Amino acid sequence: MRKNRDLFGEFGSVLFGPDLTLFVPAVLLTNVVDPTGAGDTFAGGFMGHICKTGELTRSNLAQALAWGTVMASFTVEAFSVDGICNLSREKIDARHRQLLDMVRY
Repeated sequence: MRKNRDLFGEFGSVLFGPDLTLFVPAVLLTNVVDPTGAGDTFAGGFMGHICKTGELTRSNLAQALAWGTVMASFTVEAFSVDGICNLSREKIDARHRQLLDMVRY
């Protein structure tokens, strides 16, 4: 039986509010090495986007979920901070486009 803490991380992220439920799926990866630190990296991507824009709209919260998910996806591909140490903006933007292409209908 799965434990509650395992329910969403590998599948993506969910944000619940009084009149709001948002879901962003996980980035599809071929190689997952270690999930340690993924939550912290997610929080950094999420809060970084919120701080950059300064808006708590539904659309902006959805975008923040996507950025958090993208950043966490790099963390799980290696041990410790190795997955995020040498990231370039181009690589981050490419992964973000990959996620958006996956969910765009």
